[in-house]
Amino acid sequence: MKLTGKRVLVTGASSGIGRETALLVGRLGAHVLLLARRAEELATVRDEIERAGGRADYYPCDLNDFEQIDDVADKIIAEHGGVDVLVNNAGRSIRRSVELSLDRFHDYDRSMRLNYFAPLRLTLKLLPGMLERREGKIVNVTSQAVQVNSPRFSAYTASKSALEAFGRCTNREFGDKGVTVVSVRMPLVRTPMITPSKGAYRGLPSWSATRAAKMVLKGINTGADYVNGPGGTILSLVDVVLPGLQRFGLRRYYDRYPETAPEAKQTS
Repeated sequence: MKLTGKRVLVTGASSGIGRETALLVGRLGAHVLLLARRAEELATVRDEIERAGGRADYYPCDLNDFEQIDDVADKIIAEHGGVDVLVNNAGRSIRRSVELSLDRFHDYDRSMRLNYFAPLRLTLKLLPGMLERREGKIVNVTSQAVQVNSPRFSAYTASKSALEAFGRCTNREFGDKGVTVVSVRMPLVRTPMITPSKGAYRGLPSWSATRAAKMVLKGINTGADYVNGPGGTILSLVDVVLPGLQRFGLRRYYDRYPETAPEAKQTS
């Protein structure tokens, strides 16, 4: 897709992968629409895009609030006529074992709310315009956790898996309508979201947010259901060929690295 003049909406655009994606597509000529909670940080990203010769507007919105999602979507449609590309990047990660989540249903509830229902609601608001124009791209930033089934990430992985399932079903329905959905399965990326669990990732390979943004761009330009990182591809193949080996390895990882969630205690 040639991005010159295209309206690209990026959620979670104030920092991390969202910020770098916004800067990247801005350099490629897109009209970037920035969405996140923090207006001041969004304004900073907008200014950076404009200083580089690009065009951007920003929209403060708490994606946990469905009414705010509806309002901001209506505003974007009224002001810009909709979007050509929607990048559902904003998300929440919770690292806590199932055993320590038995009385914490709210962890699963809030993960689904931000990681699945929020992007779904925004998507459903913007889809009619895409279908009418017979052109549109929805990029869902998910995780290689859906390939690996990482221990202590059941809430996060389940919510991202739901978002991927929606995308797959949509692609089967919209094959001749000019609208496609892709899941970009991110590896571990050095962003503020992993800070609370930083100790658990010691020694593990990780990507910069800049490299991750290039993976999102690949998602914009592909017609496939998924964009996979090399690590996720290898681990998913191991799960098919030697499922017992992967399960054993992840169990050892679970035993070796302690809980990092607040007030959580290590179990084995």
